[in-house]
Amino acid sequence: MTPQTVLASLIETGVRIELENGHLRYHSPTPLDDRLLGLIRTHKPGLLHLLEAKGRPISESDDRVVPLPELSGHGFSESELPALRTIYQTTIDKGHALHKCIDAEQAQRWADWLNTDLPDDRECFVIRNREVNCYTVTDEVHPSHNDVANAGDNSM
Repeated sequence: MTPQTVLASLIETGVRIELENGHLRYHSPTPLDDRLLGLIRTHKPGLLHLLEAKGRPISESDDRVVPLPELSGHGFSESELPALRTIYQTTIDKGHALHKCIDAEQAQRWADWLNTDLPDDRECFVIRNREVNCYTVTDEVHPSHNDVANAGDNSM
C-alpha cells in the first residue's frame, strides 16, 4: 500500500486525520482496529508528507474528497479497490493520474470503469499496454502545438 491508499482507506472508514504540531492526529467515530493502526504506523512518514503538502486536515466532509462510485458488480477484487480509489481521487484532485496495472486486461477493465464514472471533463485510456492514464480534457492548445494547430488545411 502507498500513503495515498492508506489515506483513502482511513477516509472510507470515517477517520479524519490531520497534522498537529508535526504529529499525526486522527479522529474516528469508532475505535481503530489493529490493521488500521498498523497501517498508520507503517506509513506515518508518507502520511506526514501528504498532510504537510495538503496543508490542512483531510476527512470525508472535505470538499476535495469525492465519493467513489459503486464498485460492486464490476468484478474487482478487494486488493484492487485501494488503487482504484486512489486513481479516481487523484484524477479528481489533480486532474490526472497514472498507474501501472498487473496486466493489459486489468488496465482495460480499470480504464473502462473509470471512463464510465469519472466526471465528463476527465478521460482515461491504456498506454504502454498496461498503464492507466487519466487526464483532464481541455480545449486549450499547448503552446508547443500552435504550429500544428494553426496549420489547418494548408497544403505544402
